Amino acid sequence: LQEVSKSFVRLIKTNVPSSVGAAAVAAISGISSTSVSGGSLSQYYHTYAPSSMTNNNANSRDQNSVILLKRHRYGEVIDITDDVLKEIAEMKEHDKKVNIPIADGDLLVLSALDVNTGSKMMFASFHGDTNGLATIPVVNAVYQHAINKRPDHRLLFGMDANTYEFPDNDQQGMVAFAEWYVSKKLNSCNGKKPNVKNYTTFHARTYLQSQLNKAVALEDRATKGDKNPKDFIIFFNHDYNIMWTHRDNTGKGRYIDDMIFPTLNFPSDHAITSTLLIQESSHNPNKNHKNNHNNNNNNSKPIYFDIKGNYGVS
Repeated sequence: LQEVSKSFVRLIKTNVPSSVGAAAVAAISGISSTSVSGGSLSQYYHTYAPSSMTNNNANSRDQNSVILLKRHRYGEVIDITDDVLKEIAEMKEHDKKVNIPIADGDLLVLSALDVNTGSKMMFASFHGDTNGLATIPVVNAVYQHAINKRPDHRLLFGMDANTYEFPDNDQQGMVAFAEWYVSKKLNSCNGKKPNVKNYTTFHARTYLQSQLNKAVALEDRATKGDKNPKDFIIFFNHDYNIMWTHRDNTGKGRYIDDMIFPTLNFPSDHAITSTLLIQESSHNPNKNHKNNHNNNNNNSKPIYFDIKGNYGVS
């Protein structure tokens, strides 16, 4: 935990302009229950975790999605995950053929008030299944809840989408995922046409482990290893303008291409994806999004958001 905290704090100090301050929001997915509390992150954030974990009923995989909210920035925080899970259950009930591989702890959804802007916020963190087959159904459930139940909220959704540059038939492709979210008037930190070469994972098993059938030779690491663009921060297109998006696989605010990770200094198999968003001061009504956002004060405030997939998971 201490190494995880140190890497994240180094990122905050390295990447963030002094005018912005520490990241306002961070979504961490695939984290173990023992790694959530404590550490230097508690100086900066309140930590929110799935009820299945906080009730000492951690899922068997012990991989959980959590959300960190900057201290003194957000209030009136409510866990609304169960409401969204009901949307998913209704989807399954409506179509018996729908398979949404989601486990306890994979999804966390919060409602909160941004005390700086007066905006109502809907935050979500999601850890997708290995093949990414749950990604579109889960994002769709969150989307439906946002437009139908909380039209006065602004959505920020960080996820390990487990999307692939060259998907097999049973995997979610990154291009297809982008085409889907654009069709819903959503955008991501990677834009409407994200670059498939913006990898956020690069790892491969060596022969120094027990499952030799999964081992990859050194010369095949780029083609047979997991080198894919998997991590996204999703929001409604008209809510925010993207100022910049960074990746980091060093914990020092830098991304080194063609470097396998985790490393001894970076304890994660996903890069940190960070973005600086500027909130639109006025809302343009969208006939496909029943939205009436809280913008009475017309303040445009920057939101610095991080997503970290599988932080602290070996």
